[in-house]
Amino acid sequence: MIDVLECGDMKPKSVSALILGLGFSAALSAASFAEEYQDTHACDEFAAHPADPNRWAAGVDDVDIIPGPAVKHCRDAVKRHSETARFHFQLGRALWANNRMDEGLQSFLEAEETFQYGPAYAYLGDAYMYGIAGVEVDQELAVTLYQIADEEGFAPAGDVLAALVDEAPSEAEPFAAFESTPQEAEPAPKPQPQDTQQYTVETAQPSQTRQAEKPLRLDLFHEKKAIQALYDGDLKALRMGEVAYLNVDKSFIYLSGFIEPFQENLNFRDETCIFLANPNLQRMLSFKIARGTPTGGMLLGNGRSLEQNLDAGAAQGFQMLGEMFRGMQSGQGAYTGGLGDLARTGVLKENGVKDATRLIATHGRSSATVRRIFANIEVYVSGNGRAVVSEGLKQRQEQEAKQAAEKKERERKEAERRAEERRQASLRTGVQQSCMEQFENTGYCSCALASLENYSISEAEWAELTTSFRSVVSVSRAHTGLSNEIRACRNEG
Repeated sequence: MIDVLECGDMKPKSVSALILGLGFSAALSAASFAEEYQDTHACDEFAAHPADPNRWAAGVDDVDIIPGPAVKHCRDAVKRHSETARFHFQLGRALWANNRMDEGLQSFLEAEETFQYGPAYAYLGDAYMYGIAGVEVDQELAVTLYQIADEEGFAPAGDVLAALVDEAPSEAEPFAAFESTPQEAEPAPKPQPQDTQQYTVETAQPSQTRQAEKPLRLDLFHEKKAIQALYDGDLKALRMGEVAYLNVDKSFIYLSGFIEPFQENLNFRDETCIFLANPNLQRMLSFKIARGTPTGGMLLGNGRSLEQNLDAGAAQGFQMLGEMFRGMQSGQGAYTGGLGDLARTGVLKENGVKDATRLIATHGRSSATVRRIFANIEVYVSGNGRAVVSEGLKQRQEQEAKQAAEKKERERKEAERRAEERRQASLRTGVQQSCMEQFENTGYCSCALASLENYSISEAEWAELTTSFRSVVSVSRAHTGLSNEIRACRNEG
């Protein structure tokens, strides 16, 4: 049984009672679908979920959905095959990828109310967990919906439930699961504000408690690379590239959603009630994002003149219209290419909210892991202070430095070897030329040079032969048998 704990509430509430009270008991039985479309449709190719047990295609993750063609093909599928449950669900995914949250929610509700389609419950759970599409947040109901989706075989819902209940604190030790070993930050230099000089940030410091830190499970998160970068303090790896048509890195969009759960006064999985609200951080992120737009950049200052900003905005508008027109002509829909990238920023921000919620649920806001990540967010956004680097990253950096040094040494030795080969080849070319100048006999000179190679001729002797091949007589006397070979070479001529 999964229990829901609220901040300050030490008595768990049974989810099974909620199911009966909310009328979801029918959804726990096997769903009976009407006659479905028994073939692969383009909607399946563009919007099937890879974990959907009822899918007809390999599936794509939420962040990889191409909104334009996905919406187009799934609308067509729903219109032609309205009795097929998966098409309603996949249309909802396509619409959410297109940042049309209200319409997407209606598709998920249709898949749930008409067909009791398992995966749809998970997305409805997200809606109630994070308040998507204006839904009033109800975290207990969200857990119920995740449970239904899990029982219907939708594995991602099980992952969410595992994150919510994994090692929850007991009544006897409500803080035990959240204490962990801190990673001490290096002393931060005196802040030197850059483009955010009107704000100040007090970087959160890790706790001084020395206990085992719970491992970070990357498989629970949507943006795994971002979470790993924040955990390690590898802030360069946090960058995701600029959003199309916006002069702002996608990481700031993601973080604007990530910090939202930290602004709340309670979290239903965290009895410690410790939170890291930082209004200045939210303002700085809003400032950076707003300044990346042509209008925001003009108002907030981006180093360009009014005329330059107006020209840039006009050019950008024509570019967007052209891209929209080409997408519609090709049948892929208006939101393709850069416009699709722009539309997916809403999904990216939602992923930030989800990842932060799961982080809090698995570690608690008072843990060293959460405080380290939040401290690194503040350093990244403000540009002040130094990142709190994990031991894992330090070890990787040391290993990378060692490997780089070894590679450099190998390259140095290889360069020396090649240089020596070139020098030796030059000496032999000089000896060949010296011989030809004296005897003008290619056969004899080639034979003589080959004979010299068979003996341990010193560097000085090679140099002497390069100057004048006549010295071959004296060189030959110093090496037993060489004189006979040189004389035999006369027959080669």
